[in-house]
Amino acid sequence: MTKTEEQHHRTLLSPDLYIPLMSFMTFILMVCLSRGIGKEFRPELISTYTINCMFFAILEMLLYKLILLIVRVKTLSLLDIIAFLNYKFVGLCLVLLAQFVIGGWITTGITVYFSIRFVYYMYAELRSHAEGVAEVDIGNYLFSFLQMARFRPFS
Repeated sequence: MTKTEEQHHRTLLSPDLYIPLMSFMTFILMVCLSRGIGKEFRPELISTYTINCMFFAILEMLLYKLILLIVRVKTLSLLDIIAFLNYKFVGLCLVLLAQFVIGGWITTGITVYFSIRFVYYMYAELRSHAEGVAEVDIGNYLFSFLQMARFRPFS
């Protein structure tokens, strides 16, 4: 590929926040719908579920950012990480839809399938961004961290 074709190809595959944001909102509404079907819906559940999901999404994003800093991947911006991680809500919406339509043990299989697909998706995305990054020796990082902290486990 020429440089222009490569840039165009990279632009087409770059992450956006539209699908993750819409699937996040759809997930919240579907969870509230499932509570409403069970006659347990209260309006404050919308804000409760939104805050809980945002808290865990931010926690997960910070964890991935820490991992990326450890392995020295600097090609991903914070918005890219948010977009990649929040694609999980697409699968979660489909799992909830399956729960509404099918229910039972089949939903567990669908949940496992979408979980494996999301893990593979994140692995492939992070690997594509980590190309050219040298192998990281975790033992040296741990040793240098313990030296900096002056950690003495047996004293």
